[in-house]
Order: sequence, then C-alpha cells, then structure tokens
Amino acid sequence: MEQPKCGYTDMWAVKMSKVFNALDRQKRGYITEKLLTDVTEQFYKDYPKVQKEGIKKSQHITWVELYNNGRNVPEDYQLTEEVFIKNLWVSVNQPDFKEKAAKTFRDSFALMDLKKDGYMSKDEYMKINSWRAGEEQALAAFTLMDTDSDGYVSFDELMDAKVFYYTDLHNKSHPFNLMNGPLDVTHTSYTDMWAVKMRKVFNALDRQKRGYITVKLLTDIAEQFYKDYPKVQKEGIKKSQRITWVELYNNGRNVPEDYQLTEEMFIKNLWVSVNQPDFKEKAAKTFRDSFALMDLKKDGYMSKDEYMKINSWRAGEEQALAAFTLMDTDSDGYVSFDELMDAKVFYYTDLQNKSHPFNLMNGPLDVTHTSYTDMWAVKMRKVFNALDRQKRGYITVKLLTDIAEQFYKDYPKVQKEGIKKSQRITWVELYNNGRNVPEDYQLTEEMFIKNLWVSVNQPDFKEKAAETFRDNFLLMDLKKDGYMSKDEYMKMNSWRAGEEQALAAFTLMDTDSDGYVSFDELIDAKVFYYTDLCNKSHPFNLMNGPLDVTHTSYTDMWAVKMRKVFNALDRQKRGYITVKLLTDVVEQCYKDYPKVQKEGIKKTLHITWVELYNNGRNVPEDYQLTEEMFIKNLWVSVNQPDFKEKAAETFRDNFPLMDLKKDGYMSKDEYMKMNSWRAGEEQALAAFTLMDTDSDGYVSFDELIDAKLFYYTDLYNKSHPFNLMNGPLDTPVTFTVQCK
Repeated sequence: MEQPKCGYTDMWAVKMSKVFNALDRQKRGYITEKLLTDVTEQFYKDYPKVQKEGIKKSQHITWVELYNNGRNVPEDYQLTEEVFIKNLWVSVNQPDFKEKAAKTFRDSFALMDLKKDGYMSKDEYMKINSWRAGEEQALAAFTLMDTDSDGYVSFDELMDAKVFYYTDLHNKSHPFNLMNGPLDVTHTSYTDMWAVKMRKVFNALDRQKRGYITVKLLTDIAEQFYKDYPKVQKEGIKKSQRITWVELYNNGRNVPEDYQLTEEMFIKNLWVSVNQPDFKEKAAKTFRDSFALMDLKKDGYMSKDEYMKINSWRAGEEQALAAFTLMDTDSDGYVSFDELMDAKVFYYTDLQNKSHPFNLMNGPLDVTHTSYTDMWAVKMRKVFNALDRQKRGYITVKLLTDIAEQFYKDYPKVQKEGIKKSQRITWVELYNNGRNVPEDYQLTEEMFIKNLWVSVNQPDFKEKAAETFRDNFLLMDLKKDGYMSKDEYMKMNSWRAGEEQALAAFTLMDTDSDGYVSFDELIDAKVFYYTDLCNKSHPFNLMNGPLDVTHTSYTDMWAVKMRKVFNALDRQKRGYITVKLLTDVVEQCYKDYPKVQKEGIKKTLHITWVELYNNGRNVPEDYQLTEEMFIKNLWVSVNQPDFKEKAAETFRDNFPLMDLKKDGYMSKDEYMKMNSWRAGEEQALAAFTLMDTDSDGYVSFDELIDAKLFYYTDLYNKSHPFNLMNGPLDTPVTFTVQCK
C-alpha cells in the first residue's frame, strides 16, 4: 500500500464520511452508542431476542474497538464526524487490525447468515443492512462483494471487501471502494484564499461577533431586517435561509436550532459541500429561490434597488453596491439569474484567482503567508502565557480585568479605567478578531494563536495596532512628556514576566540607547514582534525571552510513543485523564505502601502532571486532558531549553521511591513493584531489561535518566532499545502534525 506522507487521503476520508453518515441518521453531526442502540431497537424490533442482543453486542464491540480505539466511553459520549474519522485512522493502522476486524466481521456475518449455512444470501444481507443507506445502495454493496457472482457472499468475500474498504487509500474505481456509493473527491484541500472568502461569508452572518452562528440567530436577523416585508416574502426568506443552513453550511444535517456553528466548522462544512458532485445543481436551486425573493417586481431581473434592499445589512451599503456591480457583467443595471448563478458558484468554488471580480464581491482578498512558522507560534505562546497567570490553559476578559484591578489598584481611577479600556480593545480586536465575545468566554492558547494569526494578516493591522499601542503608550507615559522612562515601563509591565524580563524588553526597544522609549520605538518593536516569522536572533523577537524552536513538528513515531504513555495512564479508556483519576490510581495500586512513600508518589505525580503534561499550568483537579492535548503538551515540554534539567530533577525524585532499599540502585523486584500496573508485568519486565544497559540486574539513576530522556526526545530510531520500553513501535501512516 502506498503510504502518503501527509496521512490518509481525501478519498479515504470520503469513504469514512459515508460510513459516519449512514450511522448518523438524524443528521445531528455526532453519534452516540445510545443512539445506535435505539436504531437497533427500532429496525430489529421483530427479530428474536437472542439475535437482537447479538447485533447490539457486535455493535458495542465495533463502537469501542473500531470507532473509539478501545475506549469504553460513556453511553452518551458524542462522537463527531471529525473525531470518528481520526479514530478510524488510528484503528486501521494498528498492527492487529485485520485480526480484530476478522473477529468483529465474523460475529456480524453470523448474525446476517440467518440460515446458518455459511453463506449470506441477498435477502439475508438486505434484511439487516437496507436501513443504513437504502435498498438500492445495499443491493449494490451486496453485488460488489459477491465477487464470484453466485448470488451469495461468503465470509471470505465479506472480509476481503470490508478490509479493503477500510484500508485502501487511492483506488477510486475499485468495486469494494464503491460499496457505499461513488467517491466524489476533487481538490485535496482548500487554499488560504478560499478560506479568506468563506471567512468573509461567516463574518457577514456573525453580526454579533460571537464566534459562532445558529439558525435561531439567523432567523432573528431575518425578523429584524425584514420586519416590514409582506409575511409571504418574509417566510420565503426564512425558508431559503434554513435550506442554506442545512444543505450548504451543515452538509445536509438538520442540527438543533441552538447548535453553535463555529467559523472553523463553517469553513470545513462549506468545503465538503462545494465538493459534492451535485453542488452546482443544489446551489442553482437554492440561489433560484433566493433570486425569486430579491426579484420583487417578478420581471425575471434583479434591479440595484431590489438587491440593495435585501442585502445591504450584511456588509453595508457600499459593499452591497460593489457586489451588485461586479455581478452585473453586461452592465445593463440589472442582474439576471444566470449572472447571479455564475458569480455565486465561482465565488464558492474558485481556489486561486485573487483578482477575479467575482472573488471580490465581499471585499478585497488579503491573503499573505500560507501559514505561520513554529517560531511565530512560540512568540505568541509567550504572550499567552504572560496573560494566563493562573496557568488555566485559557484566558477570559474577566480574568484580565481582575488582574488589572489587582496590579493597578493604587493607580488613579482615570488611569486604571484607561488601562481596562485599552485591555478590552486589545481583547476584542487583536485576540478575538473583532468579536465582542461574552465576559466569561474561555479563549484557549490554541484559539488565541489562531486568532492572532488572522488579526496580524488583516490589511489594516498596522494602523489598528498603532492606534491601540498609542493608547497604551499614553498610559505608560506617566509624566506625559512623550517618552516612556524605564521606571514608567517597569511599573506597568513587570507583573507580566517578572522584572528581569521587563527590563530586557525595555532595553531592546530603546534602540537609540537614550534611556527612554519613544512611541515610534514602541510601535516598531511591537509590530515586528507580531508579524515577523523567521528571524530568531532579531532583538525585537527576544523581548519576551529567547525563542527555543527546535524541530518544526514531531514525527509519527514520536506520537506513537507518547500515545503509549497516555494509554498506560488512561486505564479506564475514557479518552482523557485528570489528576484526580491518576491520584485514585495511586491510592488503588499503592494502597499497601507506607504513607510517606505513597505521599511521595503523589507529589512526584503532581509535578509530572503540571510540568510535563500541562506545560507548567496548575489546571483544576477535574480538568480533562485528552490524548491529543497530552501529545501536544508533551511536545512543547520536551522542546523547552531546560527540559533535560527539569526531567532529571523529576526522575531523581522518582528514583528514591523505586529504590526501596535505598542502596542507590533499583532492582528488578523494586521496579516491578512500582510499575507493573501500568502495562502489565511482561512489559514492565521488558522495560527494566532494556534500561539495564550493563546487564548487572540493577538500574542506576544514570541508566534510568538516559533511557527516559531518549524515549521522550528521539524522533526517528524505531529499533533503539529505549524506544521499545513501552512495546514495539507500530507506526501507522498518521497525520503530519504541525506544532503551530
């Protein structure tokens, strides 16, 4: 099988999306085990109890092993399509996938083989499977699996078809890949320019700048802006809006009225929609309905006044007029349906042409870099960490306001209010892309970085930044002499990263070394910091500390190693760990240990949890750390310049807890007593043997630290003994994860 560097192919994702959609009958955008069980009750209600229970059992095994990577998640756990596809990718790349699949499909086969003759007839297959995708598609699937055309499907035929379907990445025309319908795969991915266009559509709809839209919010807008329209026309607008919401924005899913569609999901969903083979036909139907509503005179043409009346609320009169003019290609002062259709379809489907008039209907396309660099992300992470003083993993405007109250409590009221005002402007414009999100909205580091990237690439970023930083400068210029002294800067900023770093920042900004920072010096430094992508040694980029950027991304092999660490900790297979769950494991597994030693284990566990797994954040006790975030956080941790020193300190604390005899060495029995619960006795013994490099039957601290550091930092050596401490490295073709 060809192994693409970037992971699974678009074709494979389309196949898995078809599997998901067959299960997601209610078009909710997620499935739960309970929903699948309810479907079983509904469709197999007339089956004998034994067979129905067998179907449920087989379904449960598939749910756990195939869809959730062995995790026994709660009954009401909502598995989205995105996670479903990721989980399937992990599952099909396990070394024992074919064996597990054979067992699962054998159970399924036995349930479909109603006559118990070792073969599955067309009627038997149809009886169990036609509800998924309809009789026509079920019949097509049966015919494709029946490779010898004898009218029956044997277990081997079923197995060959299913395994090929789940594992093949490229063969669009192979019969087995067509079992769930034709594979409509066009572009491999959208461009930055296309994403910018779709973001403009989203922003026009997200008038309240919440960061999401709901069908209810859109309906409320219709009520507000079309309140004076005749009832019939207003209802038509709402109907057209709902069709667009379901078909275009949500891929045919009739999601709940209060479902919050974020910008990110909006763009992803649109990408799926515009790549459907019937997109143009569906779009023509939707736009025809829209056109009829805008053609108020019912003369088959849309005048400028008619268009403006319905559309000026979206992006303002000026932009609406520009859009009308661009669509009116024959310049006759009217837009026909064909002109509307050509413009809309081009807008939604074109990926490259930045200067084409149709692509400018919602304003100029300001596309700069295709993506930010690791170095830029490191800089923004430093900004975030300075704001996230409590190490929660998120910030809110309320938390930032509370900080202002705390650190500027002795400032005059006018100045303090000015600081809060400046802070709120920065929060809205720079950190949230102009969205006035709720006071308790939790902005995570990941979203903070993404939002900043959008902000700094706006064409008016420098102007907006100058305005914001000018307000800031005036607040720091306490003497109002047009310059900021070292004392003035330190008074306002030392709380963020400490006096030493604040002093270093001031010195770097003071480019003429006169002991003062002018506004021009401040703005030059700030704009460079937020926009430069590559210059690791430039003084302005060092204002928040050195830039420790090593590898651009971790490898698949490294991710597999960290996943093994996570799985050993996630004993309940929940898909997440908490410090409380880990503490409970300590209580359970070390219940017979002396209290002092048990408390020591808990202490070292807590340090590892905070420093290694959460990048120094003292998150709440019930904070759920997912596998994905666990791996991302570990990647950040191991790339810190002081990782080896911190790791040595942590492992040094750990070592005396395993060295029960306090002789400076760890015997096999001592190691096994502490570690066999993680991955079983066999694996624990293997790990001990691999660490015991001099084969003297003991592991010294140096041997332990060498092994651990190599395990956490090495990216490539699949055969090195230290990398095998948690079992063989069966590296699938996974995602190329960029740590941005």
